Amino acid sequence: MTKNNRLLIINTMDHISMASFGVCDYLTKNKIPSKILNIIPTEWSIDPDKVNHNNIAISNHLEKLDKYIHSFNPTYVTILFHWKEAISDFVYIGEYIRNKYPNIKILSGGFTASYFGVSLLKKYSFLDYIIRGDPELPILSLLKNEDITQVPNLIYRDDSEVRVNIQTYRADPELLSTLSYTNLEYLFDYKDYINFTDRFLGFPIYVGRGCVHNCLYCGASREAMLRHNVGKNEKTYGMVVRSVDSIIDDLKVIKKYTNRIFISYESDMRLMKKLLRRISEDSELKKYFYITYGAWKVLDEEMVYLLRDAFKVDSNKSIIEVSPEVFDETDRKLIKNGGVYYSNNQYLESMDNIKRILGGQVQVVLFYSRYHKTHNSFDKLIEEYKNLIELRDKLKHINYKFDYTHVATDVGSRYWQEYIDNPREINSFIRELKRLDKTSKDTGIHFGNLCFYFPNELNMEDIMKFEMIVHFDESLSRDKTSYHYVLNDYNHSEYLKLLICIYEKYFRGLKVNEVLHDTLRNKFIRESTHMVRKEFQSKQKLYKGKVV
Repeated sequence: MTKNNRLLIINTMDHISMASFGVCDYLTKNKIPSKILNIIPTEWSIDPDKVNHNNIAISNHLEKLDKYIHSFNPTYVTILFHWKEAISDFVYIGEYIRNKYPNIKILSGGFTASYFGVSLLKKYSFLDYIIRGDPELPILSLLKNEDITQVPNLIYRDDSEVRVNIQTYRADPELLSTLSYTNLEYLFDYKDYINFTDRFLGFPIYVGRGCVHNCLYCGASREAMLRHNVGKNEKTYGMVVRSVDSIIDDLKVIKKYTNRIFISYESDMRLMKKLLRRISEDSELKKYFYITYGAWKVLDEEMVYLLRDAFKVDSNKSIIEVSPEVFDETDRKLIKNGGVYYSNNQYLESMDNIKRILGGQVQVVLFYSRYHKTHNSFDKLIEEYKNLIELRDKLKHINYKFDYTHVATDVGSRYWQEYIDNPREINSFIRELKRLDKTSKDTGIHFGNLCFYFPNELNMEDIMKFEMIVHFDESLSRDKTSYHYVLNDYNHSEYLKLLICIYEKYFRGLKVNEVLHDTLRNKFIRESTHMVRKEFQSKQKLYKGKVV
């Protein structure tokens, strides 16, 4: 009977997919008890076949899992596979539950599970079901024991066969607006999660689902969402946004738990501005929260004023994230096509607006990434980086943090589709994980994201050299005295040539992580200033590829 079914949603990443809270609310309103458990047992092992089972942290997380399975007694468990980085914990937890609790039905959902679908179910025998795309009605139908062949968005195992139902479902704005996404009573040990979100970016506020933009690298773009979901085509699939009233209600719930929130959804700017006005007009909410705001576009003057009027500001707690991704405008137009493209002049004007209206009370975090398809030669990488160094100097008047990392090859993104052989196969993903792991060990490069994509024209020697140059610059820029001394004598182009020269003379053949060791890092800073003082005082031409 339906009343006997209970759902435990297990999340194995730092951040919990926001839809999980809505699903619990939806099921609870339909008399099906539902809870969320957040555990990260294998600590992001990059290769699911190489988990250290003797790690004491794993035992602690498994004890927690056992505790809540025994106390809550679920008949179904959902193991979220939303973000691709969760692969090891997804597999580990799935196999553990299947072996220890064979009567519990195991399903999965989320971007990554939806994308791999049939392939995932064929590879991992611990899985009984996968829900592709929107989960609300499908999971309710499943837990109400309805005819399994009629459950929309469902992929399931029928004896030895994997079957895909043809019925499809997508949630509408009306349903999403009736659900709560901030009721933390659905989450076991929610105080631990709030402590984490308070230290990081704040609790995420659920505004809507879907996107109208098509950034090449993004696994949540319009095209990528079509690949994750079912039964929709380009003309009919778009964003589904909640009502402003429902979001305001959620804010009044979450304020019981925290005063730090994260908002990032710019598929509908009119809705976003309306929301901020409502917050500033509400006596309970105005100036209550510290905000981390993720901007997809440049913030116009009106938007900056709205943020100022709605939220408290503090340089240690208030953040505006901006993601230009690349400096070159032509490249940006290709990579961030559609409504999220902006010129560098628009970008700098937005930074001036933030400084003028908010002063230094908000930190601006600027995200740039390397190895996009346009970065197809070492010279282009160096030119791009030179421009970024010059930009850093131009932005000294604002309170900013510069984040330059490897572009993530999101599952379902255009990069993924173009670069990965057999992209829909989970074995292709695991193959790329192992290849990236080997590349990291062979080169000493620590990849800040799962960066599977490199332009074909780049060889590993170019990548190694550029990684060294980036680390040299980051090390030197932290040593302010040496950095400013070097830039005193050299323009930005000469400065980068100097770093290349140091690499060729002292560090060629070493792994990147070896150079990052304290002794060699100090040697680099010492030698860089020495070379400026002694070897290049006459401003002789630096080599092009070899030491002169």
